[in-house]
Amino acid sequence: MVAEIIPAIIPKDFAELEVKIKLVEPYVKTVQLDVMDGVFVNNVTWPFDLAQGKLSIRELNNLKTDIFLEAHLMTAEPEKAAAEWLASKVGRIIIHYEAATVPSCHSGLDQACPVLDTGESKFNKNGLDSDFRQNDNKRETKSKIFNLIEKTHSANKEFGVALNSGTPIEVLDDFIDKIDLVLLMSVPPGQSGQKFDERVVPKIIALRQKYP
Repeated sequence: MVAEIIPAIIPKDFAELEVKIKLVEPYVKTVQLDVMDGVFVNNVTWPFDLAQGKLSIRELNNLKTDIFLEAHLMTAEPEKAAAEWLASKVGRIIIHYEAATVPSCHSGLDQACPVLDTGESKFNKNGLDSDFRQNDNKRETKSKIFNLIEKTHSANKEFGVALNSGTPIEVLDDFIDKIDLVLLMSVPPGQSGQKFDERVVPKIIALRQKYP
């Protein structure tokens, strides 16, 4: 299998996204859009327009490129914007397992949802705490993910799941055969330039061995 290098873009707005796509276009086949809502993580990126209180995903329809686009959704309640992403030029969406575990606690762009703000909540920046697998929330999480998988594949797009450093790969057991990829985080989600978390190396090996 040939390894593919996929650059990630963290766009402040659509104009910056267009510029950076053009910069890498001659060299790569795929680009990842890092999308942050200011709720699941502190940072806010395109397409979240806090001034107008709305998403601007439809701007992607104006993007002229043949590059395959994937959206890494570092967002709370990813299911709420699924329809808009699936109607866009994005060919693959990647959600965070940790985001699917959080019960509905906000609507729209509410900044008060205490999900990953300080890392002190149950669902912290490293991953899930040890008692999650005994939590009733797992049933709801599984249902959310299966629903998103079905909708994504029905739209002829690919679906992936991202895991934070502290989230065990065993959480994938229920749906590993139904998803197209797994993204293992080597830094806490939310910003670039952070120190590489070496725990991801044995995790990659374990993932490959468990799910060949």
